[in-house]
Formats: sequence, C-alpha cells, structure tokens
Amino acid sequence: MAEFDDATLRIIQTAKGAPIRASGVVISVVAGPDVGRSFAIGDIAHRRVLVGQSPACDVRLTDRAVSRRHVSIELDGQRFRLIDLGSRNGTIAGGVELKEAFLRPGAELTLGQTTLKIDLDGGAHEIPSSTESRFHRVLGTSPEMRRLYPLFDRLATKSTHVLLEGEAGTGKELVAEAIHDAGNKPDAPFIVFEPAASPAERLEAELFGDADGSVLGALEQANGGSLFVDEVGDLLAALQVRLLRALERREMRRPGGRAEFSVRVFASTRRNLDSDVQNRRFRDDLLLALANPRIELPPLRKRGGDITFLTQCFWAAFGADVRELGPSLLQRFSEYEWPGNVRELRYAVGRVLASGDAALPATPSSQSASPDDFMAKILLSDLALPVAREEVIAEFERRYMRHMLAKHGGHVGHAAAASGIGRRYFQKLRAKR
Repeated sequence: MAEFDDATLRIIQTAKGAPIRASGVVISVVAGPDVGRSFAIGDIAHRRVLVGQSPACDVRLTDRAVSRRHVSIELDGQRFRLIDLGSRNGTIAGGVELKEAFLRPGAELTLGQTTLKIDLDGGAHEIPSSTESRFHRVLGTSPEMRRLYPLFDRLATKSTHVLLEGEAGTGKELVAEAIHDAGNKPDAPFIVFEPAASPAERLEAELFGDADGSVLGALEQANGGSLFVDEVGDLLAALQVRLLRALERREMRRPGGRAEFSVRVFASTRRNLDSDVQNRRFRDDLLLALANPRIELPPLRKRGGDITFLTQCFWAAFGADVRELGPSLLQRFSEYEWPGNVRELRYAVGRVLASGDAALPATPSSQSASPDDFMAKILLSDLALPVAREEVIAEFERRYMRHMLAKHGGHVGHAAAASGIGRRYFQKLRAKR
C-alpha cells in the first residue's frame, strides 16, 4: 500500500470527526395482505431501503401485486426520495403515479394492494462510525464516509463478495483495493476486469480464459486474491450466467477438466441494478450473490466538508504548500457540483498547479437555462428546417460529449460506456463536434 507524504499526513491526522447521529424511519403497512406489520430502520440516513417481494428487500411484502424490487426509499434531509424501480403495477401517492418523487414524513403510498405509511421515528440513533479521516488510501472526514470505515474494516477480514455502487469517480476501485490491502493477504493478486474496455467478442476469453488454455482469464489470474469487475452491469446475459455458475461452484471448465479457484469479487456499478433486475437486464440471482453486502459510495456533492479536505490533501500530494491555497479557490471548489466526483477534483487541483487554470465547467444546474437561449437563437435565425435541425443536433452532441467527459473525469472509455456507444464512435462524435 502506498504511503502518504508527510505534508498530506499532517492534514489527514488533524481532521477528526465527531460521533454521527441521525433519525431512523418507520414504514408501516396500513392496508393490504401484510396490514399491521411495521419495519423500523435506524440507519436509513446513509443508504437506500428496498421495498418488494424479493429476499433482498429491507421491507419484504407478501402482496403478489408488488414487484420483487418495487421501489427504493432514501432519506434526503427531512424528506424521503422515492424511486419506482420499473414495477409492474406502479407506485401511487396522493392519487398520482410516481416514477421519482420527494415525500414528506407521514406520507402514504400504494404498491399493488398494499398501502404503506412512511415516517421518521423521532429518535437520534448513533450510527457506528470512525473518528478517523481515512481508511488506508480512502480519504474523507464527512459523516457520509466515516460511517463506512467500520464496515470496510470488518469486510477486510471476510471473504464475501461485495457490490460497490455509486457514480463514476466516487472511488469504487480504490475502496475495493483498500479493503483488499487491509485483509489477511495484502500480497495476493488484485486483478481489474473492465468489460467496457474490450470488444464484446473478447469478453468471455478475458474473464474466463481461452478455450485452448493458452491465456488465463481474469478469474484465474485473481486466484487466491480479489477480482474487481468494473461496471458489472455491462456484462452480457450469457456472461452473467457463467459468472454466477463459477462463483457458486468455485470452479471453471478448462481443457481436460475443471480448475478450482478461490476468488473474492468486488463488483462495481454506477447503474441502478435493482431497476435492471426488474426490467430483466440483470440477473436477480447474480445480484444476490454479489451483494454480500452492497455499499453505496456517496457523490462528492453530498460529502459535507470533504471538498475542502480533499483539495488540501491533493494540493499537498502534488508537492505544493497548502498555505498557498487561497480561500477564493476553496470557495469556488466548494460551490461546484463535481459531476466527475473525486476523480474530477483531483484533476482540477493538478490543472491549477500545472497551469494556473482554475476554470470549472458549467454544472448541470447552471446549464439549465442555456438550451432555451440556444433554441431562441435558432428560431430567430429563420433557417430552413433541415439546417435548423442539424444545428440543434450538433449543439446537443457537443453539450452531451462535454457533460459525459466531465462526469467521468475525462476518461473516454468510461464516458463512451455510460453513453451506450462504442469508444471509437464516441471519439468520432467528439472530433466531429
């Protein structure tokens, strides 16, 4: 494990956190087959709660009109954020069918034949957390990160598979490697497999090896250690089946027989796999096998205080004097939404030190008014319809390319994968526009 330099260590060691307390939630069944049941969840402040028939759900219902993964609920301040996961019969509140909405405490919602009431429990639960500002090379002094460190520490001594969820740039690979390094076998292999980085026809060979045994796949390379699958949601259906079978049996077919292996899988995703399961794009049994547990890494914009803390750490890590870090730059960084998260912040700090360029791209919220201005300009130009249409498409593609690159920290491969197009086509559009 790489060590921090002295200047960075001084910043890390002086940043300590206080105990974390938060309200819990009570979800009560007020109508339907499970009427009278109540589900108390004390740690909702920092995770999503799943509601449905599946064993993976925190609120598991017997109502057959409820989907296996019907809806997710998370706490956002003093209100609840609700997302329908592509359910068969929809989610209704106040007589309106919802796909995504914010609800106040005490709200009722209907799923199938069931009506639920969601409310805060009024308590101040102390959430297990660390007072430290890091877990190995994972940095963060915010409550959103410190409540994860004890879990990381426990997982380091286990062999269970882990699903890491979160936006691009939130540090999923870094967390996986930190848990691996903190374990009993830090010198064992840590292999990274990126489905989006290889042609579809080569994915099976790169994961499981060539049929003639001449090339070892990522699973065998990781034997005795850990395999990090970057964006597991990109795996084709056939590979999902084969990966599940390999993990369950801990063996693979090789020429002349079977090969046993022992691998811990860290799977990452920026997608909503619960919705993918509901829409049959991802296997429910594979998700259950990988999510032991599932960890959602918070985006940088929701990590209170960490933007300043990480800016100081990166500034020192690049060899600069933190005393030269001006308050105006810290304020600008703190007010920016960082769609590329920690990765984008690190690039920005490096760019400032290398060239003095502290320009930040427009955030999605600041861009919200500009499309109307552009459309007004096109309409007032009196262009012929085919020409106007081409101008609108060209502008959309320009903005889309910039947004996706910013969100993925300038990584073309990740941006292309998230856009649902090939890397070459993404680069072609980027060059064209």
